[in-house]
Amino acid sequence: MKTLILIVLGLQLAAGGDYTWYGMPKKLHSDEQINAMATALAGRSIEVPITLFGAPDAELTTVGHHLMVWIGRDPAFGSVCKLNVGVGPDNQITRAWFTGQKGGCLVLARQLP
Repeated sequence: MKTLILIVLGLQLAAGGDYTWYGMPKKLHSDEQINAMATALAGRSIEVPITLFGAPDAELTTVGHHLMVWIGRDPAFGSVCKLNVGVGPDNQITRAWFTGQKGGCLVLARQLP
């Protein structure tokens, strides 16, 4: 076990200290930073998340509003998160945000452009 800890610490130092002990980038630990990545989708085509994640896990259409949802799961910790994307009539993203547990959100956020 000591050897494993030393190897992980050595890898962290070699990477410049930009990673946590379990391999997640430190820069993605803030909820604000994670949500900023989703917010950056606004104004882009709905094809962007469809290309990245495939078909949405859920869709809801009401008068004048269309919502698409992708679900991210962190298999190591069992956390779940949803990427909610509002889509306008021109197929442009009007709003995007995460809801759920941070580990699941990281699974999705790491794949965003």
